[in-house]
Amino acid sequence: EGDIIGSVAILSKDTKEKFGETQTQLTETAASFLGSQMEQ
Repeated sequence: EGDIIGSVAILSKDTKEKFGETQTQLTETAASFLGSQMEQ
């Protein structure tokens, strides 16, 4: 496929907090959306 040109990250001030399925899925969806926009 193509080259990596960016990233999407989620951050938290609480170092003990673990991200759940919702946050992980939201991040993956955002990355997919932004990637498709960059292709156009």
